[in-house]
Amino acid sequence: MKNYKLIKQPLLFSILLATTSTLCAETSSSPDISINKGKYKDYYHIQLNLKNIPFSFSKDNNNKNYSTYTEKDLFSNGGQFEILIPKEHFPISAPSCSSNIIARMPWTNPSIANSKDLVNKKVSLFKELSNKKGDLNIALELNPYVTVLSKQPLKLELKNCNVFYRHNKGEYINYLGSIRK
Repeated sequence: MKNYKLIKQPLLFSILLATTSTLCAETSSSPDISINKGKYKDYYHIQLNLKNIPFSFSKDNNNKNYSTYTEKDLFSNGGQFEILIPKEHFPISAPSCSSNIIARMPWTNPSIANSKDLVNKKVSLFKELSNKKGDLNIALELNPYVTVLSKQPLKLELKNCNVFYRHNKGEYINYLGSIRK
């Protein structure tokens, strides 16, 4: 009986060690996802560090590359711009996309009382992205183009090839969690 226990314990230890290694590997490669309750649905946000991701700027509706935008261009466009993130570098599966995920900064209405300050925040981010120096963390909202494949464990998939920078009432929100007032 003692020999059986000696064999059984190393075997259990090996299984436990293999399982723990697998779980740690899966956790480290998964994005940090924040789920915020909305009035009618949940909102899914991720923080993405672009430091080692070969992203590029997209073009606007007039076929002008956002990378050539000046501060004046950004203000006249309500702070709107887009970057292209290669699909293979995006942490959420997007089977319908062939090459890039478009990360779109939403427009800020100039009639909002503090619109200049809100667009200035977007201009600062745009400049950081243009310089591509240091850690470039952006907060993205996966809605409305996200499908929940599983809640436990959480598994998401993009239906379309675009996401939005996290945004609330004309302001870019650069963090996860509840909106701070």
